[in-house]
Amino acid sequence: MVWIYGGGFTIGFSDMYLGHHLAIHGRVIVVTLNYRLSVWGFLSTGDEHAPGNYGLWDQHLGIKWVHDNIAAFGGDPNRVTLFGESAGSASVFYQTLYPGNKGLFQRALGQSGSVGNFWGLNEKNKENAKKMGNLANCEADGSKSLVNCLRQVPVEKLSDFVCNSTYGLVTFPSSFLPTFDGDFVKTDPKRVFDKDSDMSSEVADFFSSLDVMTGVNSGEGSGGISPFVTGNPDAENFTANKTYFEETLVPVTIGKVFGETVPKVAVDAVISEYTNWENPGDENNIREEFISMFGDVSFTKDLYVTLNAHSKLSTNQHTYMYLFEIVPEFSGFLQPPTWFKKLVHGGDLPFVFGFVNSDQLEDEFHAKPAKWETQLSADVMTIWSNFAKTGNPNLPSDLGLDWIPYTRKHQHYLQISRDMTSANVKQRWNTRRANFLENILPRIVKAAQCNEQKYSENLNQETCDKDKNCSP
Repeated sequence: MVWIYGGGFTIGFSDMYLGHHLAIHGRVIVVTLNYRLSVWGFLSTGDEHAPGNYGLWDQHLGIKWVHDNIAAFGGDPNRVTLFGESAGSASVFYQTLYPGNKGLFQRALGQSGSVGNFWGLNEKNKENAKKMGNLANCEADGSKSLVNCLRQVPVEKLSDFVCNSTYGLVTFPSSFLPTFDGDFVKTDPKRVFDKDSDMSSEVADFFSSLDVMTGVNSGEGSGGISPFVTGNPDAENFTANKTYFEETLVPVTIGKVFGETVPKVAVDAVISEYTNWENPGDENNIREEFISMFGDVSFTKDLYVTLNAHSKLSTNQHTYMYLFEIVPEFSGFLQPPTWFKKLVHGGDLPFVFGFVNSDQLEDEFHAKPAKWETQLSADVMTIWSNFAKTGNPNLPSDLGLDWIPYTRKHQHYLQISRDMTSANVKQRWNTRRANFLENILPRIVKAAQCNEQKYSENLNQETCDKDKNCSP
């Protein structure tokens, strides 16, 4: 099992995660690897001088090393599973879409992330590269000279630029991310699973040949209350009234997906969908709906896009979806606000690794879990290692869950929770809002933009379509 860590493609290191509890419990070999991050891993000028995606290439070389050498450690090079969380999960799926990995791994397990997530793709390559160049006094007249100059800048200075918020490169999404380069990332990640996608048969064949398991936590939207999104540094006292929600939170969040200028009718549609109409003015309801919206925009939509694509393309019926839904009792990890009772983004990590981590993290994972949390961690490690061994999370160690594979028609998933039984296999979690964000909202945005363009053209020409009211 090859672990790719998360951290927004900006922070992280392999020693954050100690795999010995998972290895011993699941009787698997756990490998963690490093890859270049931030400006070193993903700066791109959009051409041959700095094409970007160096971090993804690093991961690929690590995967290749495992395939070539794992037998010497008692491993099976024909049973390799990639797994990762957040940006690590997105990385896992980037690797599933690179045909150069064919034969290097057979399974992919993604925890809270896919290739389509707005936070995992850089569409401002040249802009951010030039901004870095300006900060470093690299007054270059082209990509080649810019890159050559930046390569001479001391690492400490570059690190200061990307870590100190005063320079304008500490953003959400991150300034340096994977990019559509036509080489490693061969298809636009935002469209790779669309019906009219230009995904090559080579990419489709490799992706469909893999076993896939992926899911999210119930409280993924907790990231929405971070200062990077709301500008509010005090999560414990975060509140949202109706005006703040409608005029700030919704436009900002939706703007991250569709661009900074989102048509008002699209914003209104989102407000309507994410309003608790039983008591629309209640600030607790508003806060909860905002967190749900942020989680759906950031994770749920693309979770279903990935699952639907794989279950459609795959012939082996090894597509599995989970929802990690608990109210944790342990403390000492990520420290969500006291009013937040769902499992936050990243809250699954202690369960996957058996509540142990590196001393370098100041004992963050060394929480004191309740007895049921310890048992749930054992079950999670069993499920994860089952999938790595067979591509089926039910086998060989049967927990009696009878987890049914995901199909677009039936949409089965496992609700990972306390005291799991076969009743935890459910159907169609949050599918209305996933469909709204994936299929309905883009049509509203497109229709509104088309109408605005037609109105602008008619106004410039002082004409109006027949039987149409073109007045302001």
